[in-house]
Amino acid sequence: MEFEELWSEHRAGIEAIVRAKISNPVDAEDTLQEILLKISKGINSLRSSELMKAWIYRISRNAIVDFYCKKATDKTAPMADPSDVPDFSNDGPDIHQALTQCLAPFINALPADTREVLTAIELDGMGQKAFAESRGIKYSTFKSRVQRGRIQLRKVFEDCCEFSMDAGGRVMDFSPKAEACDGC
Repeated sequence: MEFEELWSEHRAGIEAIVRAKISNPVDAEDTLQEILLKISKGINSLRSSELMKAWIYRISRNAIVDFYCKKATDKTAPMADPSDVPDFSNDGPDIHQALTQCLAPFINALPADTREVLTAIELDGMGQKAFAESRGIKYSTFKSRVQRGRIQLRKVFEDCCEFSMDAGGRVMDFSPKAEACDGC
């Protein structure tokens, strides 16, 4: 998709969000320009066209937050009223938070030895070195075991959900495979 086509398709939605979150029209227009610039600079780094919408709205959201951060640290501007800072808590569930809810049930679906290791490391926050020492296992051997367990866990996630990743390999969006997953 060409940049101009992409911008014309999403500009109205982005503009509505920015103007709803930033009341000063000049500041809103400046923020829109920053969003436009960030999209134009980063569009070639996006690997999947399916991720465009989520990526664009993430840039918009971050630009609004950046605006309020700059405003709060600007010594010449009047202090921002806390009620002016946009509330993104109702913008939908955070992707990572939603996936974290699946972590424990998916770990519990793994074989017992893998489940024990990943529960201690991923859920209980125990250090790998400490766990290896408590079991009398060589640390280098244990690291390999953890890695194999994480690969198994990733397969459980991928069997249950379709993931959209950005160029850096970070999850941008996901959707459950209804027939393959009974939820978490």
